[in-house]
Amino acid sequence: MQTRPLGTSDLSVSLIGMGCNSFGARLVQAEVSDVVHCALDLGISFFDTANIYGEYGGSETMLGRALGARRHQVVLATKVGMPMSTQRHGPDNSRVEIMREVEASLKRLGTTWIDLYQLHYPDPQTPIEETLRAMEDLLRQGKVRYIGCGNFSSDELATAANASTEMGCMRLIGCQTEYNFLSRDCETALVATALQHGVGILPYFPLATGMLSGAIMPGNPLPPKSRLATDPVIRERFWNPRNQRVLAGLFDVARKTSRSVPELSLAWLMSRRGVCSVIAGATRPAQVQSNVAAALHPLNNEELALLDDVWHAAELNPPPPASRSMP
Repeated sequence: MQTRPLGTSDLSVSLIGMGCNSFGARLVQAEVSDVVHCALDLGISFFDTANIYGEYGGSETMLGRALGARRHQVVLATKVGMPMSTQRHGPDNSRVEIMREVEASLKRLGTTWIDLYQLHYPDPQTPIEETLRAMEDLLRQGKVRYIGCGNFSSDELATAANASTEMGCMRLIGCQTEYNFLSRDCETALVATALQHGVGILPYFPLATGMLSGAIMPGNPLPPKSRLATDPVIRERFWNPRNQRVLAGLFDVARKTSRSVPELSLAWLMSRRGVCSVIAGATRPAQVQSNVAAALHPLNNEELALLDDVWHAAELNPPPPASRSMP
Protein backbone atom coordinates (compact mmCIF):
# COMPACT_ATOMS: atom_id res chain seq x y z
CA MET A 1 0.00 0.00 0.00
CA GLN A 2 1.40 3.35 -1.06
CA THR A 3 1.59 6.12 1.53
CA ARG A 4 1.59 9.88 1.06
CA PRO A 5 2.58 12.74 3.36
CA LEU A 6 -0.44 14.53 4.80
CA GLY A 7 -0.08 18.00 3.33
CA THR A 8 3.46 19.30 3.84
CA SER A 9 3.78 17.55 7.21
CA ASP A 10 5.94 14.53 7.97
CA LEU A 11 2.90 12.39 8.85
CA SER A 12 2.41 9.63 6.27
CA VAL A 13 -1.01 8.10 5.61
CA SER A 14 -2.00 5.11 3.51
CA LEU A 15 -3.56 5.95 0.16
CA ILE A 16 -6.74 4.19 1.29
CA GLY A 17 -7.95 5.10 4.77
CA MET A 18 -10.41 3.14 6.86
CA GLY A 19 -13.56 5.08 7.71
CA CYS A 20 -15.00 3.81 10.99
CA ASN A 21 -18.44 5.40 10.94
CA SER A 22 -20.21 2.02 10.85
CA PHE A 23 -18.38 0.65 13.91
CA GLY A 24 -20.88 0.41 16.73
CA ALA A 25 -23.71 1.54 14.46
CA ARG A 26 -23.96 -1.28 11.92
CA LEU A 27 -21.19 -3.63 13.11
CA VAL A 28 -20.67 -5.51 16.36
CA GLN A 29 -17.24 -6.01 17.92
CA ALA A 30 -16.40 -9.29 16.17
CA GLU A 31 -17.24 -7.79 12.77
CA VAL A 32 -15.21 -4.67 13.54
CA SER A 33 -12.21 -6.81 14.47
CA ASP A 34 -12.46 -8.75 11.20
CA VAL A 35 -12.57 -5.56 9.15
CA VAL A 36 -9.76 -3.84 11.09
CA HIS A 37 -7.35 -6.77 10.91
CA CYS A 38 -8.08 -7.33 7.23
CA ALA A 39 -7.28 -3.66 6.60
CA LEU A 40 -4.05 -3.84 8.59
CA ASP A 41 -2.96 -7.02 6.81
CA LEU A 42 -3.53 -5.34 3.44
CA GLY A 43 -1.47 -2.27 4.35
CA ILE A 44 -4.10 0.25 5.42
CA SER A 45 -2.52 2.31 8.18
CA PHE A 46 -4.84 5.33 8.40
CA PHE A 47 -7.95 4.82 10.57
CA ASP A 48 -10.47 7.64 10.93
CA THR A 49 -13.22 7.78 13.54
CA ALA A 50 -15.00 10.41 15.68
CA ASN A 51 -16.25 10.70 19.22
CA ILE A 52 -19.88 10.79 18.02
CA TYR A 53 -19.66 7.72 15.77
CA GLY A 54 -21.35 4.55 16.96
CA GLU A 55 -23.95 6.15 19.20
CA TYR A 56 -21.62 8.51 21.04
CA GLY A 57 -18.35 6.68 21.52
CA GLY A 58 -19.06 3.17 20.29
CA SER A 59 -16.82 3.45 17.24
CA GLU A 60 -13.81 4.63 19.24
CA THR A 61 -14.33 1.89 21.82
CA MET A 62 -14.62 -0.88 19.24
CA LEU A 63 -11.73 0.41 17.16
CA GLY A 64 -9.48 0.60 20.23
CA ARG A 65 -10.33 -2.97 21.20
CA ALA A 66 -9.79 -4.24 17.66
CA LEU A 67 -6.40 -2.56 17.32
CA GLY A 68 -5.10 -3.80 20.66
CA ALA A 69 -1.39 -4.53 20.44
CA ARG A 70 -1.34 -3.34 16.81
CA ARG A 71 -2.04 0.27 17.82
CA HIS A 72 1.54 1.25 16.96
CA GLN A 73 1.00 0.20 13.33
CA VAL A 74 -1.59 2.87 12.57
CA VAL A 75 -2.11 6.58 12.16
CA LEU A 76 -5.11 6.99 14.44
CA ALA A 77 -7.43 9.90 13.72
CA THR A 78 -10.54 11.01 15.56
CA LYS A 79 -12.69 14.13 15.75
CA VAL A 80 -14.12 16.51 18.30
CA GLY A 81 -16.74 19.22 18.40
CA MET A 82 -20.11 17.68 17.57
CA PRO A 83 -22.66 17.24 20.37
CA MET A 84 -22.20 14.11 22.46
CA SER A 85 -25.84 14.02 23.56
CA THR A 86 -29.24 14.81 22.16
CA GLN A 87 -29.54 17.62 24.71
CA ARG A 88 -26.94 19.74 22.89
CA HIS A 89 -26.93 21.27 19.44
CA GLY A 90 -24.35 22.57 16.99
CA PRO A 91 -20.56 22.32 16.89
CA ASP A 92 -18.51 23.32 19.93
CA ASN A 93 -14.77 23.84 19.42
CA SER A 94 -14.24 25.63 22.73
CA ARG A 95 -11.30 24.90 25.00
CA VAL A 96 -13.58 23.34 27.61
CA GLU A 97 -15.09 20.94 25.08
CA ILE A 98 -11.75 19.96 23.55
CA MET A 99 -10.04 19.33 26.89
CA ARG A 100 -12.92 17.23 28.17
CA GLU A 101 -13.47 15.22 25.02
CA VAL A 102 -9.83 14.40 24.29
CA GLU A 103 -9.61 12.57 27.62
CA ALA A 104 -12.76 10.61 26.83
CA SER A 105 -11.52 9.70 23.35
CA LEU A 106 -8.13 8.57 24.64
CA LYS A 107 -9.82 6.32 27.18
CA ARG A 108 -12.21 4.78 24.66
CA LEU A 109 -9.45 4.25 22.09
CA GLY A 110 -7.19 2.64 24.70
CA THR A 111 -4.23 4.81 23.80
CA THR A 112 -2.15 7.62 25.26
CA TRP A 113 -1.96 9.68 22.07
CA ILE A 114 -3.99 10.60 19.00
CA ASP A 115 -2.05 10.99 15.76
CA LEU A 116 -4.52 13.35 14.07
CA TYR A 117 -7.10 15.23 16.15
CA GLN A 118 -9.67 16.92 13.93
CA LEU A 119 -12.31 19.60 14.36
CA HIS A 120 -15.39 17.83 13.03
CA TYR A 121 -17.09 21.04 11.84
CA PRO A 122 -16.28 24.75 12.05
CA ASP A 123 -17.71 26.51 15.11
CA PRO A 124 -18.70 30.12 14.36
CA GLN A 125 -19.30 30.80 18.07
CA THR A 126 -15.74 30.06 19.22
CA PRO A 127 -12.76 32.18 18.10
CA ILE A 128 -10.38 30.03 16.09
CA GLU A 129 -7.55 31.36 18.28
CA GLU A 130 -9.10 29.75 21.37
CA THR A 131 -9.42 26.43 19.54
CA LEU A 132 -5.85 26.50 18.26
CA ARG A 133 -4.42 27.36 21.69
CA ALA A 134 -6.24 24.37 23.19
CA MET A 135 -4.87 22.11 20.47
CA GLU A 136 -1.38 23.50 21.01
CA ASP A 137 -1.59 22.58 24.69
CA LEU A 138 -2.56 19.02 23.77
CA LEU A 139 0.51 18.84 21.54
CA ARG A 140 2.78 19.96 24.38
CA GLN A 141 1.18 17.40 26.69
CA GLY A 142 1.92 14.63 24.18
CA LYS A 143 -1.75 13.71 23.76
CA VAL A 144 -2.00 14.87 20.13
CA ARG A 145 0.61 14.78 17.37
CA TYR A 146 -1.12 16.74 14.60
CA ILE A 147 -4.42 18.52 14.01
CA GLY A 148 -6.88 18.72 11.15
CA CYS A 149 -10.39 19.81 10.33
CA GLY A 150 -13.50 18.68 8.53
CA ASN A 151 -16.13 20.47 6.47
CA PHE A 152 -14.30 23.81 6.49
CA SER A 153 -14.93 26.21 3.63
CA SER A 154 -12.04 27.71 1.73
CA ASP A 155 -12.34 30.94 3.73
CA GLU A 156 -12.54 29.11 7.07
CA LEU A 157 -9.47 27.06 6.22
CA ALA A 158 -7.51 30.17 5.22
CA THR A 159 -8.55 31.96 8.41
CA ALA A 160 -7.36 29.06 10.56
CA ALA A 161 -4.07 28.79 8.64
CA ASN A 162 -3.36 32.49 8.96
CA ALA A 163 -4.21 32.46 12.67
CA SER A 164 -1.76 29.59 13.23
CA THR A 165 0.99 31.56 11.52
CA GLU A 166 0.29 34.74 13.49
CA MET A 167 0.16 32.86 16.80
CA GLY A 168 3.17 30.68 16.02
CA CYS A 169 1.26 27.54 16.98
CA MET A 170 0.32 24.18 15.54
CA ARG A 171 -1.27 24.39 12.10
CA LEU A 172 -3.92 22.24 10.46
CA ILE A 173 -2.39 19.62 8.17
CA GLY A 174 -5.49 17.84 6.87
CA CYS A 175 -8.99 18.81 5.78
CA GLN A 176 -11.78 16.28 5.36
CA THR A 177 -14.35 17.17 2.74
CA GLU A 178 -17.05 15.41 0.77
CA TYR A 179 -15.43 14.55 -2.53
CA ASN A 180 -16.37 11.98 -5.13
CA PHE A 181 -16.97 11.72 -8.87
CA LEU A 182 -20.46 13.17 -8.44
CA SER A 183 -19.66 15.81 -5.79
CA ARG A 184 -16.78 18.06 -6.80
CA ASP A 185 -17.62 21.40 -5.18
CA CYS A 186 -14.34 21.38 -3.25
CA GLU A 187 -12.46 21.79 -6.53
CA THR A 188 -13.84 25.32 -6.91
CA ALA A 189 -11.74 26.88 -4.13
CA LEU A 190 -11.03 24.58 -1.19
CA VAL A 191 -8.39 22.42 -2.87
CA ALA A 192 -6.38 25.44 -4.04
CA THR A 193 -6.53 27.01 -0.57
CA ALA A 194 -5.44 23.74 1.03
CA LEU A 195 -2.46 23.46 -1.31
CA GLN A 196 -1.51 27.08 -0.63
CA HIS A 197 -1.35 26.42 3.11
CA GLY A 198 0.19 22.94 3.02
CA VAL A 199 -3.02 21.15 4.00
CA GLY A 200 -3.83 17.71 2.61
CA ILE A 201 -7.27 16.80 1.30
CA LEU A 202 -8.98 13.77 2.86
CA PRO A 203 -12.12 12.87 0.87
CA TYR A 204 -15.06 11.22 2.60
CA PHE A 205 -18.17 9.72 0.93
CA PRO A 206 -15.87 8.58 -1.92
CA LEU A 207 -18.63 6.35 -3.29
CA ALA A 208 -21.38 8.96 -2.87
CA THR A 209 -23.15 7.09 -0.06
CA GLY A 210 -23.39 3.97 -2.21
CA MET A 211 -24.37 5.42 -5.57
CA LEU A 212 -20.91 4.56 -6.94
CA SER A 213 -20.75 1.17 -5.20
CA GLY A 214 -21.60 -0.77 -8.35
CA ALA A 215 -24.85 -2.03 -6.83
CA ILE A 216 -26.82 0.98 -8.12
CA MET A 217 -27.46 0.74 -11.85
CA PRO A 218 -29.14 3.38 -14.00
CA GLY A 219 -32.44 2.18 -15.40
CA ASN A 220 -32.85 -0.45 -12.68
CA PRO A 221 -34.92 -0.22 -9.49
CA LEU A 222 -32.96 0.87 -6.43
CA PRO A 223 -31.91 -2.06 -4.22
CA PRO A 224 -34.51 -2.04 -1.40
CA LYS A 225 -31.93 -1.98 1.42
CA SER A 226 -29.67 0.67 -0.11
CA ARG A 227 -29.35 4.12 1.47
CA LEU A 228 -30.75 5.63 -1.70
CA ALA A 229 -33.90 3.54 -1.30
CA THR A 230 -34.33 3.97 2.44
CA ASP A 231 -33.21 7.58 2.99
CA PRO A 232 -35.34 10.16 1.13
CA VAL A 233 -32.84 12.97 1.83
CA ILE A 234 -29.99 11.01 0.24
CA ARG A 235 -32.23 9.94 -2.66
CA GLU A 236 -33.34 13.51 -3.33
CA ARG A 237 -29.75 14.68 -3.36
CA PHE A 238 -28.08 12.00 -5.46
CA TRP A 239 -30.69 10.14 -7.54
CA ASN A 240 -31.26 12.85 -10.15
CA PRO A 241 -31.10 12.74 -13.98
CA ARG A 242 -27.64 14.33 -14.17
CA ASN A 243 -26.08 11.84 -11.75
CA GLN A 244 -27.79 8.95 -13.48
CA ARG A 245 -26.21 10.05 -16.77
CA VAL A 246 -22.81 10.18 -15.07
CA LEU A 247 -23.37 6.76 -13.56
CA ALA A 248 -24.31 5.29 -16.94
CA GLY A 249 -21.09 6.73 -18.33
CA LEU A 250 -19.08 5.19 -15.50
CA PHE A 251 -20.55 1.76 -16.21
CA ASP A 252 -19.60 2.21 -19.86
CA VAL A 253 -16.00 3.05 -18.90
CA ALA A 254 -15.96 0.08 -16.50
CA ARG A 255 -16.87 -2.25 -19.36
CA LYS A 256 -14.21 -0.76 -21.62
CA THR A 257 -11.45 -0.96 -19.00
CA SER A 258 -12.43 -4.23 -17.26
CA ARG A 259 -12.64 -2.37 -13.94
CA SER A 260 -15.52 -1.99 -11.52
CA VAL A 261 -17.36 1.30 -10.96
CA PRO A 262 -16.16 1.59 -7.32
CA GLU A 263 -12.58 0.82 -8.35
CA LEU A 264 -12.71 3.53 -11.01
CA SER A 265 -14.28 5.98 -8.57
CA LEU A 266 -11.68 5.44 -5.84
CA ALA A 267 -8.72 5.38 -8.23
CA TRP A 268 -9.97 8.61 -9.83
CA LEU A 269 -10.01 10.33 -6.43
CA MET A 270 -6.45 9.19 -5.77
CA SER A 271 -5.37 10.93 -8.97
CA ARG A 272 -6.81 14.30 -7.93
CA ARG A 273 -4.70 17.24 -6.88
CA GLY A 274 -4.08 17.52 -3.15
CA VAL A 275 -5.64 14.18 -2.17
CA CYS A 276 -3.54 12.33 0.40
CA SER A 277 -5.79 9.48 1.56
CA VAL A 278 -9.29 8.43 0.52
CA ILE A 279 -11.43 7.56 3.55
CA ALA A 280 -13.50 4.54 2.56
CA GLY A 281 -15.77 2.63 4.90
CA ALA A 282 -16.32 -1.12 4.90
CA THR A 283 -18.68 -3.49 6.68
CA ARG A 284 -16.92 -6.71 5.69
CA PRO A 285 -13.42 -7.80 4.66
CA ALA A 286 -14.42 -8.24 1.00
CA GLN A 287 -15.17 -4.51 0.79
CA VAL A 288 -11.76 -3.72 2.30
CA GLN A 289 -10.13 -5.88 -0.38
CA SER A 290 -12.09 -4.08 -3.10
CA ASN A 291 -11.03 -0.68 -1.78
CA VAL A 292 -7.39 -1.71 -1.64
CA ALA A 293 -7.52 -3.01 -5.24
CA ALA A 294 -8.15 0.53 -6.43
CA ALA A 295 -5.00 1.76 -4.69
CA LEU A 296 -2.90 -0.99 -6.22
CA HIS A 297 -3.93 -0.17 -9.80
CA PRO A 298 -3.67 3.56 -10.58
CA LEU A 299 -5.54 4.89 -13.59
CA ASN A 300 -3.57 5.36 -16.79
CA ASN A 301 -3.89 8.40 -19.05
CA GLU A 302 -6.38 6.70 -21.36
CA GLU A 303 -8.66 5.79 -18.45
CA LEU A 304 -8.44 9.28 -17.02
CA ALA A 305 -9.40 10.72 -20.40
CA LEU A 306 -12.43 8.44 -20.62
CA LEU A 307 -13.58 9.59 -17.18
CA ASP A 308 -13.08 13.24 -18.15
CA ASP A 309 -15.30 12.62 -21.18
CA VAL A 310 -18.03 11.18 -18.93
CA TRP A 311 -17.96 14.25 -16.68
CA HIS A 312 -17.96 16.79 -19.50
CA ALA A 313 -20.71 15.01 -21.41
CA ALA A 314 -22.98 15.15 -18.36
CA GLU A 315 -22.16 18.80 -17.70
CA LEU A 316 -22.55 19.97 -21.29
CA ASN A 317 -25.72 18.05 -22.06
CA PRO A 318 -28.29 18.88 -19.41
CA PRO A 319 -31.66 17.17 -19.64
CA PRO A 320 -34.39 18.97 -21.61
CA PRO A 321 -36.80 21.06 -19.56
CA ALA A 322 -39.87 19.28 -18.30
CA SER A 323 -42.86 19.64 -20.55
CA ARG A 324 -45.64 21.88 -19.35
CA SER A 325 -49.25 20.83 -19.59
CA MET A 326 -51.63 23.12 -21.45
CA PRO A 327 -54.01 25.21 -19.31
